[in-house]
Amino acid sequence: MRRTIERGSIGLARAGYDLALTELDAATLKDTLTQPDIARRKVVTVALDLRSQGSIKAAFETAWKDLGPLDLLVNNAGRALLRPVVDVSEADWDDVIDTNLKSVFRLSRAVLRPMRSEEHTSELQSRGLISYAVFC
Repeated sequence: MRRTIERGSIGLARAGYDLALTELDAATLKDTLTQPDIARRKVVTVALDLRSQGSIKAAFETAWKDLGPLDLLVNNAGRALLRPVVDVSEADWDDVIDTNLKSVFRLSRAVLRPMRSEEHTSELQSRGLISYAVFC
């Protein structure tokens, strides 16, 4: 999985994006930071627990403080339970839903709220991203 994250980050850095890279343990991002394309950009690493609204709020406050307004969000996290469904507890299932589904909603909402008052508004409205929440 780390390769996917690194490739995505490198591609965004090459495209001219400064980056806020998140991980449950931000120290695990140290190898990613050594990639030459990433090293040439302004990068902030942030510890983020996708299951916690407080952690999401703190992560975005850090990103906005260090990078300014955000232009792009990549929701690229998930977890799987690799065992028979009869062996999965309710708490385990809630953890998967919080990580794989609720986090997408929470992160998107955290990014879109401040964009409503910035220059992004017309583009977001034309694509319907501010007005509707649609999940399939």
